[in-house]
Formats: sequence, C-alpha cells, structure tokens
Amino acid sequence: MAFRIVAKKEQKIVYKPKIVGEIRRSQIMTTYGPGSLVDFPRMSAIIEGIDQWESKLGQKDFNAMKIHERNLERILSKKYFIRPKTPENSNFVGGIPARRFPEYCYCPECGALGKYYQIEKKSSNNTLYNQESYCGMCYQSKNRNVRLIPSRFITACEAGHLDEFPYEWWVHRNTGKCDNPKLSIEISKNVSGTDAITIKCSCGAKENLKGIMDQGALRMQCFGSMPWLGKNEDMRGWYSDVPKGESCENEVRVLQRGASNVYFPDLITALTIPPYSSRIQKILEADYEVLESYSKMPESLRKQNLAYYYESHKDKLRCDSNQFYNEIRYALEDTDKRFSDIHDLKRGEYDALCDEDCSDPDFLTIESKVPSELKGLIEQIKIVGRLREVQVLDGFRRMKPDGSIARLSKKPLEWLPGNELHGEGIFIRFRNDKITRWEKNSSDRYAMLKNRVKENPIIKEKISGGLRYILLHTFAHLLIRELSVQCGYTIASLKEKIYASDDDAQMCGVLIYTASPDSDGSLGGLARQGVTEKIRDTIFSMLESASWCSNDPICIDSKSQGYASLNYAACHACTLLPETSCELYNSLLDRGSIIGLDNDKSLGYFAELLA
Repeated sequence: MAFRIVAKKEQKIVYKPKIVGEIRRSQIMTTYGPGSLVDFPRMSAIIEGIDQWESKLGQKDFNAMKIHERNLERILSKKYFIRPKTPENSNFVGGIPARRFPEYCYCPECGALGKYYQIEKKSSNNTLYNQESYCGMCYQSKNRNVRLIPSRFITACEAGHLDEFPYEWWVHRNTGKCDNPKLSIEISKNVSGTDAITIKCSCGAKENLKGIMDQGALRMQCFGSMPWLGKNEDMRGWYSDVPKGESCENEVRVLQRGASNVYFPDLITALTIPPYSSRIQKILEADYEVLESYSKMPESLRKQNLAYYYESHKDKLRCDSNQFYNEIRYALEDTDKRFSDIHDLKRGEYDALCDEDCSDPDFLTIESKVPSELKGLIEQIKIVGRLREVQVLDGFRRMKPDGSIARLSKKPLEWLPGNELHGEGIFIRFRNDKITRWEKNSSDRYAMLKNRVKENPIIKEKISGGLRYILLHTFAHLLIRELSVQCGYTIASLKEKIYASDDDAQMCGVLIYTASPDSDGSLGGLARQGVTEKIRDTIFSMLESASWCSNDPICIDSKSQGYASLNYAACHACTLLPETSCELYNSLLDRGSIIGLDNDKSLGYFAELLA
C-alpha cells in the first residue's frame, strides 16, 4: 500500500505524490487505520482521515475501490464501503495519504531538538520516495549526514485527540516563556528510562523528563488536536495565544509513539449470508451503481431499463425474469428489514449457519456428523467451505479499548473504509438444554465476574448471552490453539465468531474460520478439519492440552487475570490468542468452564469426557 504526505513549498500547502512506505491492505483496517501512527523507513507518519481518499486518489480509482454488503449498509446507514487500493504497476503513485507526525525530531549526535523543518538539512529531492531528514547543524559543522530521530513521546486523551509532546512548554514551565527558544536534548548513559533525558534551552532553562508518563504529570486539559484530519484542526494550543481546536475536557497523558494503546480500531464485521450470497446477487453487485440509478427514474422508464438489463445479461444471470426481479428487490428496495442492528445481524448469521446446507458462491455449508462421544454436548457441526466476510472500520479509540470513539472524517460521509475477505471455517452448535444446565450450575462462580462486566460499558455492549458467552469464548480460544497444531495454520491466521444469547433466539455456537483478502481465500485445510473423525480427535486433544497449564496451580485458581480482571483461569500459556484472532480483547475467558476445577469437576462443560 503506497502512501503520500503533505509537503510545504513557498508558504503554500501542495500535495506531492511522495511514497512514504508500504503496508498490507488488511492493516489499514486494523493496526494502521486513519488516525494511527506508523514507523515508515524514512519517517514517522500519521494516516490521514478518509476525507482525503477521494480527492487524492481520483474518481476513477475511488469507484474501483467500492464494495457492498447490504445488511451492513442498512445497519450503518451507508451507501457503500471503500476498500484501500493497492498498486497495480510500477507507475502507481496513489494510495492512502499520510503526513509526518510527530514533527518534533532530535539529532542523536549533537542533540538538536525541534520541528523537523527547523533543524533539518535543506536539500532538493526529486525521487519517488519521501526523503529522509538529516540534521542541519551536523552538516554545517562537520559536513556529515546524521539522520534525525522522531520524538519518542506524544500526548493523547481518552477522546482520541493527539498532539505533540510540549517540549517548549515543559522546559520553561518553571521559568516562563522564552522569546527565542532553541532546544536540545541530553541523554545520560548512567541511568535509564525517562530519568536519563534532560531538555535544555538556549536561554539556560532545563528540565528532566522524569515522571512524564505518570498520570497527571502534565496537569493540562486537552486542546482537541486531530492531526489526521488536517492542519486546520491540528492545534498546538499549549499557550493561551494559540487558537484551540475541538472542545475537550479530558486530561492529556504522555504516551510513547509506538505504544499499543495509541490506537484501538473499532471494527464491525459481518458474513455475507443468503440471499445476498447468491450467484445472481454477486453479478448484480458489479453493476450496483447502474441499477441504483434506475431506481430513481420514473416507474415506466425504470421498468424499461431493467427489462433491457435483463435481456442483455440473460446468459450470465441464467434465471427467469421473475427470479431476476425478486433479486432486484433484495438488492435495491430495502425489503429485508429483519436486521436493525449488529446483534440482529449476528442472529441472521447464526440461523444461516444452522439451516439446511447452502451452496452459494459466498456461502457454502455442509453438514458434518457429530461424533458419537460428543452427541450429549454438541448439537450440530457444519463445514463452511466458502464464506465472505466484510470488515468495516467505524472509528478508533486511544489509551483504553473502552474509551470514546474518535471520528475518521471531519464530517459524516456516505461511506466508511471496508475490506472483503474470503475463506472457510468450522461451525459448532452446542446443545441448548445442556448449556442451560451448565449456566445454572456455574452461576455462583461467576457472580464477581458479572459485576465487573457491568462496570465496563464497552464489554457489556459487545456481548450478549450471559454466562454461556464465557464457555463458548473459552472453547473457541482453546480450539483455535489446537487447530493451529493439527492443520498447520498459524494462530494469528485463525479467527472466531461467538454466537451467544439467552433470549428467545438462544444462540449457542462458535465459528472458527480463516479469511484473506484474495479472491480464492484458503485452500480447504481448515474446512477438512470439520470431518467427523478429525474434529473428534481435535476436540479430545484440545481437552487434554487444556487440562494442564504451565502456570498451574496459579492460573487455574485465579479469578482476576487479563484486561480489567475480566478473566479467570486464562493466561498466555494456555488460552490467550493474538489480538487479531479474538473478538473481545482476550476477555471473558475461563479454562475452568471447559475442564472444571480440582475441587468441583461439574463446573466444566466437557469434564465428563476427562473422567
């Protein structure tokens, strides 16, 4: 993925097609989405907001990036989603725009500290790639190139705002503002951490950075800076004479530029299920813009154009006119209003997985016989030979995964960034009567955990299904770890979807799947593991592995592990997965729900198989 940055020239901001670096398309939806910081080979950059995508890529490329998922479009009130475009030839200079951030840099040789354009060596650069920044002081005095290093520190708040670390303010906070500050940095070799860093000014002021990472170290209110949305909203409001940005009452914290808590993407995913997974819908999607224009025409003209479209595409559609018009209604007229929110859509996915076998291009399911040893615990097993998943980035959070969602654009747009993945998987539905009995038997054990969930709004919002979610989520994690051994997939390439609810729908299933951006997905290695004999061996091997952890007895006896103490017996040695594999931040996990405890085996859903 190629990126561009904003460059200054003759006091005017112009856009030059300078490539900063390349990242994978899937990373735009996860680790490196709009508002995130990326360490590229020549600079540190922040990915710009989605306002810039259309204007900088051109209308032709922008239209080529559109994808559709009808159910998500209705739920999110969007017309379409945009998939990041990758270079198709060596002359490609488009991509997702980025700008340099942080602007503060320092020289490891002479210690000069300042904005890169203040202290860098001035030179012309006509290459396709963005130039590296070299220290101007060292070049003048020693005639040598010393590369400038981006500032290690930035500031952020829980509302998602981001800004430079206020070096100038920090060094003068006890002496007053300097009229002509020239900063330098000194790093001691005798101590480590922030204690080793001292900031100095030409006026004689100096301050150590000891304790800047502590809560309340700056004791400042946030100025609402959003550099990913453009310079007009990038406020350097550390002094009263600098205009402020978006109003924000949060206190700012100092973070390290590469810290994992700088960016938490808010992803919404959905499977393409019938009727939208059919072959005809796939054909109509390619011409969606044209068909949508017909729906805005007068009735007589609309029918005439649809009839012409049908006659022109009859050989490809391979259906009669009645079926064609039924498919058109699904595609354009918003007749399917079963799904009002994401939870409803998840029920639709669950029903589609439980229903009779389907052989659509984007949704292929095959019933697999439940092993006789597991019939008392598992109701149904489905091999999912083909699936299509659409990921949509709705925003992001900073500092905490349960913080406020920061916006991706200055104003709401009719689209969001999206990506389509193709793959395969295994669906396992548990026996509802058995899982209900387990919930009643385990209620006392999880009383403390239920209270913690109530205090965490983001976790409470994302889950439904009460205690059964803990059981299903833990089972999915343990099964993914075992499948990675059995079929050769890396753990990070496998993902989960948990279907749990204790309402009328009474969902109680898990989908373990792998999906990739290319059109072919994977090669059937995971789906084959759903065959009766293989899934039986895999589950029994999983139970054997789960019955012991290298951190036992500490792990199995624990009731406060993980994020916000939302895990019981679950650690990196036995249960946790990479962040990309888990749908809930590695939370609400307990190995005891699967195997039971030493003093009470009945707490384990599968404990009878370990006797």
